[in-house]
Amino acid sequence: MADERTQVEVNLIGDDVDVPAPDMLIVGSAGAGWTDILRVASEGSLKRGTLLMSMAGSDDFTLCTAAGLSTAQVFAVLAEPVAIGENEYADAAGYLAGEFNADLVIFPWETKDDNHDDLVELARSALRTSGILLRKVVK
Repeated sequence: MADERTQVEVNLIGDDVDVPAPDMLIVGSAGAGWTDILRVASEGSLKRGTLLMSMAGSDDFTLCTAAGLSTAQVFAVLAEPVAIGENEYADAAGYLAGEFNADLVIFPWETKDDNHDDLVELARSALRTSGILLRKVVK
């Protein structure tokens, strides 16, 4: 099966890019334990902190779903914002392990009617198997 997607260029930090202010996504003593470049195959404007999951039979990552919490083998937290068009993919930095601020992790299936803390508890166990720990940050 031929892949019809084309690659999107992602502009990593350089002279012409503003360095983002610290956002407290990464927390705890362990920080981000493992970072890698991931092939992300989900259309849209994805924000830093978006939860991704591996796609069955592929090295690609896509937006995590509630059902994916019980079926995906690997999870990741997007490390940088990226815009991906239809039939495109992007090689983007992602965190495959580490301690993250539970309030800043973005669950793609979350609606305005959902309670974010409930989704954190739903995802906590599945993410732990990938080495992603969600921490509540006291301000």
